[in-house]
Amino acid sequence: MSEITIEPVGPAEQEVLDKWLDDAARWNIDVTDVRSIDRAYESYVDDVLDQDEDEREDPTPFVAMLGFALGQWLTLESVLEWRVITDADGRDLGLSLPDESSIMFPSDFIADAWNEMRRDWLNGWATDLRNQLEALR
Repeated sequence: MSEITIEPVGPAEQEVLDKWLDDAARWNIDVTDVRSIDRAYESYVDDVLDQDEDEREDPTPFVAMLGFALGQWLTLESVLEWRVITDADGRDLGLSLPDESSIMFPSDFIADAWNEMRRDWLNGWATDLRNQLEALR
């Protein structure tokens, strides 16, 4: 098993996070409202499914942006905090509990749903997670 290191977000990582959140704002995503994030996801799936498969763009940037928007919502609504996490896959921004006993990467949940073309899940999933985390406050 590889070692995982967790560090506070520094100025360089904050700049990257801010860029992703600025991108989300340009998509009219309100990171204080999970329904806004949910609508953006659903709209993007609709748009992509309306395109011919050979004309579809790589969804990775959109999935990452939504992951950062979801992560920001979770930091505003729960005890989760942004951290720099280094593991076998490299160095990335993720969320952790304040005691760093648990970590998550919100983009992974968006990517998994995207790969399955899962619909009508994000708002309920995020709200349930927030409610579970409420017990940790």
